[in-house]
Amino acid sequence: MKHGINLDLSDIISDRLNKIARKILDMKEFNIKLIYLSGGDTAQGFLKNVNSTAMELLEEIIPLAVYGKIIGGEFNGLNVVTKGGLIGDETSMVFIMSTVEKNIERGKRYE
Repeated sequence: MKHGINLDLSDIISDRLNKIARKILDMKEFNIKLIYLSGGDTAQGFLKNVNSTAMELLEEIIPLAVYGKIIGGEFNGLNVVTKGGLIGDETSMVFIMSTVEKNIERGKRYE
């Protein structure tokens, strides 16, 4: 029990990964334009960790995998792709990211 809250291992891992992701985003030399999040709990934890108020959904790439932008917080406007953790198979991430890349090539802006 930590600070009066009983956290399970998956919560602790998710929290630590989100903190690492935030530190990487804070490093301006990486100039990250898009982040990929898998799993609703992971996405929710990340958005909370960057003090976002919401995510604007702009496009469904496949069912339960969407592209959008962070609203509020330190990374307002950052592009985000989220995919439900139990959705798809081992090729889904490749398909989703190739779709985003093709959209960029066709002139769709993810900035």
